[in-house]
Amino acid sequence: MNETVQEWLRKANNDFANAKTLLNSKDEQSYDLICFLCQQSIEKLFKGLLIQQGQLIDKIHSLDKLADQLKQCCPNWNLDFEGLKWLSTIGIMSRYPEYDAAKEDVTEAFKLSSSIREQLLQYFI
Repeated sequence: MNETVQEWLRKANNDFANAKTLLNSKDEQSYDLICFLCQQSIEKLFKGLLIQQGQLIDKIHSLDKLADQLKQCCPNWNLDFEGLKWLSTIGIMSRYPEYDAAKEDVTEAFKLSSSIREQLLQYFI
């Protein structure tokens, strides 16, 4: 694993760890940030894997589009495109004043990012 891939993995792990810490704090004011960090952790894992596979990465944040690109490199990965679309949406919506993430959003975002994360980590070498 080269240094660039390691850096993407480190940043993804930090985002996930911070989301987990905030989730465990049970602070409702952190709900938006938790959703954002969950989305970010998966985006960074995708980008790290794409680089590891020798792919150029686009400066996009759409998890389903990144997953499409990754599927070409890792065809055995079972994609949950609806889950990825939802996680992208909640990650974006939670950044703006018009939306406040609910406890259910946080629970689903963390559960979904945890599951996807487990699947992705097995591809890092």
